Amino acid sequence: MPERKKIKELILASTSPRRKLLIGRLGLPLKFVAPNSFETPPLFGESAGRYVSRMAVIKATNAVGNIKDNQVVIGSDTSVELAGEILGKPQSASHAREMLNSLRGITHTVITSVVVSDHNGELCSRTIRTLIHMRSYSDMEIDEYVTTGDPMDKAGGYAIQNKVFQPARRIEGCYTSAVGLPLCALSDILSQKGVLEEGIHCGDQVDAREFSVEAVTLT
Repeated sequence: MPERKKIKELILASTSPRRKLLIGRLGLPLKFVAPNSFETPPLFGESAGRYVSRMAVIKATNAVGNIKDNQVVIGSDTSVELAGEILGKPQSASHAREMLNSLRGITHTVITSVVVSDHNGELCSRTIRTLIHMRSYSDMEIDEYVTTGDPMDKAGGYAIQNKVFQPARRIEGCYTSAVGLPLCALSDILSQKGVLEEGIHCGDQVDAREFSVEAVTLT
């Protein structure tokens, strides 16, 4: 259990089971609310980094009407960037197959932004980039994976943590950011706000393939 300068309630503006599981590793009082906004497409010419940052801010600032002085609201957004193109969530099974086929055997970037808002309206944000080297999975593997329905709510059409499909042959950077919530960056922000005194280790080694949510530890 992390030490606290002042106990606060964390409000996660997300319905994502992956983000709920990740933030639970902090061992702090939690509340979950659905983001009070619809996901919108990127603006014309908007980079992936700016897009996820903008969406995370919207989630963190629109989810709760009045933030109490013992609360902070957290918003996060993830996108996959391939050769300058932003890949969001697939719109259909065929779209998911198309995404997975375009990512097969190549390297791309997963970009996640996390934003923390407090009762003073102060926003603190971090944007993390993780390189994903995809393996050369077969067409049959794509079909079998898409059939499970798992790709449909994931940016880029895949879950990095899926132990059956195992899309990546190598991961460079923060594992939890690739899952959807960079706990290392979030813990840094929470430390600045006096919520945490300990950092988070979340798989920032050269190859984080063997890392898991369960391996997240306070350092």
